[in-house]
Amino acid sequence: MPLPDDCREGLAPRLQAFLQQEQVYTTRVKKNRPEQIDLRPWVLELQQREDLLWMKMASGSPLFLAAHLLQRDVEEVRTLGICKTGIELKDSQRQVDL
Repeated sequence: MPLPDDCREGLAPRLQAFLQQEQVYTTRVKKNRPEQIDLRPWVLELQQREDLLWMKMASGSPLFLAAHLLQRDVEEVRTLGICKTGIELKDSQRQVDL
């Protein structure tokens, strides 16, 4: 996902801090009610590669994760251009390239 200019500085330490936590909660609104969700079980790997944020996820929504990491609203993150680069199947060791 391309990073906005004002998000790049200080992101790498935030990614490391996130990965060191056992639980990381955020709030999302579902059916007009706020709901607490733990983002940490979703995440396998996070990296900042120059002006890109790479997220390897086991499950969950990349929008909520990126919004939390970038300290932005989900709707704003939706406009940044998140794209999947691969899918790993649970039943197999094969990786599907997109």
